[in-house]
Amino acid sequence: MKTDILEPGLAVKIGRRGYSHYAIVSDRHADDRPMLISLSRRTGTVAEESWDEVVQGREVTRSGLPSELPPAEIIARARSHIGRRRYRLLSDNCEHFVCEVLGLPSRSRQLETAASTGATTLLVALRLARVHPLVAVAAGAAGMLLGSRFSAR
Repeated sequence: MKTDILEPGLAVKIGRRGYSHYAIVSDRHADDRPMLISLSRRTGTVAEESWDEVVQGREVTRSGLPSELPPAEIIARARSHIGRRRYRLLSDNCEHFVCEVLGLPSRSRQLETAASTGATTLLVALRLARVHPLVAVAAGAAGMLLGSRFSAR
């Protein structure tokens, strides 16, 4: 993605293996690229970091998350959490953080999808147990593997 078309305050997502990392585009620059503000497992907290440090060569797209707030307020809200907020995969991850600073309800659709997928897999495994116990075990194992891809964020 061309970094010169990214407006400060915009929410972006960075493709990772099995999930996306969410961040806010800063109004500050390092190495002629905008910095990004995000909550990550890597830092353990909210940090404003260089583009390359956060993106690490991966694909970046607009998140599509809406906001009625002005960009300066979004950035100020994001910065107010720098070093003060701890990363928690299930209750306070990058997506929760970005939604909140955009003025949206704090939530993670990725976690909701993973939980829904895991519950569906469990129900299928229980139904398959009536057909053959080994089929149920295989389906359950596949569901656990799928769920672990999401929880390894």
